[in-house]
Amino acid sequence: MIESICAGGIVVNSRTEICVVSSNGKYWTLPKGHVEKGETLEQAAVREIVEETGLTEIELIKKLGIVKRLAGNNSNEMKTIHFYLFRCDGSDKLSPTHEISEARWLDVDALQKIKIFKEEKIFVSKHKKEIIGG
Repeated sequence: MIESICAGGIVVNSRTEICVVSSNGKYWTLPKGHVEKGETLEQAAVREIVEETGLTEIELIKKLGIVKRLAGNNSNEMKTIHFYLFRCDGSDKLSPTHEISEARWLDVDALQKIKIFKEEKIFVSKHKKEIIGG
């Protein structure tokens, strides 16, 4: 089993919606990615959010925790994902870049109704009060 360290964020806008991204328009995820050599976890989280969403006016609030999950179905990669809470009080216009085909804002409760990794759904649900009140 390959193990990888990733970092990303739960980005909340002024309407308390969170940002999700998709590389294929069918399955969604929170913005995140692998930590590059020489980067801190926080730096990687910011870089990945900017790359995947186009958001640049984000503020790091705090670390929320860690999610461990397989990279995908039939994957032999186990990801340890460090998630941080970010606020986006400036422009929240999404312009996905990099490997992302679509990005959107969703109400926190709507996350439970889309195709997203179960571990991420549970994580958001567990931290809902911090996310919407954070």
